[in-house]
Amino acid sequence: MHQVVIVAGRQWSWDIKPEVISAGSPVEFRVTSLDVNHGFAIYAPDGRIETKTQAMPGFTNKIVHTFTQPGAYPVMRL
Repeated sequence: MHQVVIVAGRQWSWDIKPEVISAGSPVEFRVTSLDVNHGFAIYAPDGRIETKTQAMPGFTNKIVHTFTQPGAYPVMRL
C-alpha cells in the first residue's frame, strides 16, 4: 500500500498534506498549481534532486517515489 500526498503550488508557497510521511514505502505525490506553472522538486538531505515534476493549473501530475532513508527532504521550485 502506498501513501498519498496532495501538493498545491502557488506563488511563494506549497501546500503539502500530509507534511510527514514514512520512509520505505511508495509515496504518490499528486501535484497541481493554483495559479501558474511551477517546477516541483524534492531534494535529498545531501542537496541532490530525488524527484521532480511540473505543477500546472487545472491538471494533476502524479509521481511515485520511495524514500529509502528517513530525514528532511526540502521541497523547492525549479
